[in-house]
Amino acid sequence: MLRAYQRNSTPISFGSLESLELIKGPAPGHLTPTLVGGYVNFIPKSPYFDKFRGSVKVTAGRWDHYNAQFDVGGPALFLNKPSAYRFSVTGQLSDSYYDKVQNDYISLYGSIKIQLKKDLTAVIGAEYFKYKSNENVGWNRPTQNLIDNNQYVIGEPINITSPAWGGRASRNLASFPGGIFNGIQNFSALVVPRNLVDAAVADGRITAAARGALLDLSIPDDKARAYGQPLPSSGIPDPNFDASGTGLVAELATLSANTNIDGFRYTQAYFNNGGIPFTETIEGNQVLSDDNDFANSDNFIWFFDIENTQSPDRIFKNQFFMEGLNTEKKSSYGYANETKQLVISDKFTVSQSLPEFKSKINYGGSARFTYAKMLEDFAAEPFSRRDITLPEITENGILSSGNDKSPVDGLNFWSGTNNRSQLYQIGIFATAKTDFTEKLNAFTSVRVEQSFYNVGFPNEAERASDATRASIDNNGSKAYWMGSFSPVWKLTNEINLYGSLQHGTAIDPTDGGGVRGDDNFTEAELYELGLKSTFFDDRLYTTLAVYYWDQSRFNSREGRAEPLRANGIEVETTYQHNDQFTLTASFTAQRIWRRTALAFRAETRNEEQTALRAGIFRSSFVTRPTANPDLIQPGTPEVDAKIFAIYTLANGIGFGGGPTWSDGFWHNYDRTLRSPSSLIWNANIFYKSKNWDAILNIENLTSEDYYLGSEPTFAANTLVTKAQPISWKFTLTYKF
Repeated sequence: MLRAYQRNSTPISFGSLESLELIKGPAPGHLTPTLVGGYVNFIPKSPYFDKFRGSVKVTAGRWDHYNAQFDVGGPALFLNKPSAYRFSVTGQLSDSYYDKVQNDYISLYGSIKIQLKKDLTAVIGAEYFKYKSNENVGWNRPTQNLIDNNQYVIGEPINITSPAWGGRASRNLASFPGGIFNGIQNFSALVVPRNLVDAAVADGRITAAARGALLDLSIPDDKARAYGQPLPSSGIPDPNFDASGTGLVAELATLSANTNIDGFRYTQAYFNNGGIPFTETIEGNQVLSDDNDFANSDNFIWFFDIENTQSPDRIFKNQFFMEGLNTEKKSSYGYANETKQLVISDKFTVSQSLPEFKSKINYGGSARFTYAKMLEDFAAEPFSRRDITLPEITENGILSSGNDKSPVDGLNFWSGTNNRSQLYQIGIFATAKTDFTEKLNAFTSVRVEQSFYNVGFPNEAERASDATRASIDNNGSKAYWMGSFSPVWKLTNEINLYGSLQHGTAIDPTDGGGVRGDDNFTEAELYELGLKSTFFDDRLYTTLAVYYWDQSRFNSREGRAEPLRANGIEVETTYQHNDQFTLTASFTAQRIWRRTALAFRAETRNEEQTALRAGIFRSSFVTRPTANPDLIQPGTPEVDAKIFAIYTLANGIGFGGGPTWSDGFWHNYDRTLRSPSSLIWNANIFYKSKNWDAILNIENLTSEDYYLGSEPTFAANTLVTKAQPISWKFTLTYKF
């Protein structure tokens, strides 16, 4: 059953899982429409009918990582019926490589299987998962010099902390429209400590004339210019600043009169005179995070399956599923998000053989209800405002957000992207495996579904106008179908040729798991052709696939779908020489294109632009960057290759290891930021016996520098995350 929508700050629990399947492309007909790109099928832990058994597993790792799990199960009597149970509890307390970022959780899972009759069984299971963390948004102020040399543009913007805002930065000024500042002036430019500027003049990095072009905040006239106030020496306003009609003149005058500041503030004239941006070497763990930030979630699932096998030729199965998910997230740089989701679904399936058609088929129907509510605030969100090289976060880098109240009008900050929705889905489906000949068979699936949705605006968002609320209100319906045909032709006893034609609809929700309209129902197509082979008595398995897909994703910030297309190639092979030695390898290459022009996104900046504009968020509307007119999708490597070998000795001790090579990739659509190629080595040492398992996992053995991709449309121009260096985890398991 499709889970409630999870964001990166509300991860899925693995404490309840036996295994999982990761499949690309549209989902087959017997599954509810899933997310864009493919689907993950979670296999929950199954009760033990054969005998009592259990395990205790403890893990310790670098950066104060601790995890423990107790798992037990066995046969039992329930309601005087033959039964079996499984119980598992998993807990984690963990810091991380990244400063002020932790990942703590607890998972409680239980399931019971009851044989109600000889041919009638029921499975009931539930999990409660509580997760506590905070957001790791990486480095702000991304530049190529930062990626290549760890050089970070330092400084904070002019001090706009205000008693009216509880000593924090004035959100009114931090979100001041960029155009009013003539692009680069006043609250957007950074301030550099005086001693650094003076030292740069002394050692010849800048000239005295360049220093003279900076605003010296110890000089009353320059301080007044920084705040857009009349100059004390003449009473003449700064001609570069126009605050008319903003309602902020009094606030600016108060800040200018009462704020004691020092240092030099960047100006365009400074760079015109040969000035340089001041930078400092930074480590990958110094990220945009705060001890007061949090990203927490509470998740509860309950499922009830019943299966009737009275007729061996026709099996009936009903699956009921319910999930509730509440999340709360807040980041002090000016972002907040709260969501609530409830999912209730039921699916009835009949499985039977049709010998006269040489087929095995599954058919049935399903119904699903999803309630989702999202409150979000990203209207200010000036990622670059905060200088993360400072030992402590200053009040000038902290902004009110979300449910905080504005001192101006007393309203909270939940913005116009909020929504609540109810979605009803009713569908019928059929899947079949047909053996046309001994050498040719095919898998076919089809699903037809009708959905109805109701969308409104949450009452909690106080700032929204009547027009904004009315623009969200929406009632509608959507009918769609999903189908696939996948033939397999046995060329020889060792080689199979296969193909797959898939058409489907993916539901790509808002950040809170809801829908806003038809754009959340995105079309998806996948065409794949491949070879699968086995040689040397099935000890060498290889697959080669080429594919093309066409699909869309929903952009929550723009409120519309983004069409994408891609093609790629995959090669995977596994060679098991004997029971002691196994080698696996893979190669993938994929390129993705965006079909429509870019719209709302963060402005791209170099070091000079960062120095002049970091204090305020600025959006960019360059729809087709000159360097990337075809809009090739950035954010992940287009090519990578992996090799991993495992060797096990007769006494149960074993070794594993191998490299992952990834080609360098563009970080943003503008192609101003490029991540380097990387070669990452992972290794492990393990021991297995009847009652004990132990394994030491080591990742990034050589501490290779590499970077994690960001969401390319918005985040790539504002954030970049350096991956962690060498890390390790040691796990010891006792089985009984």
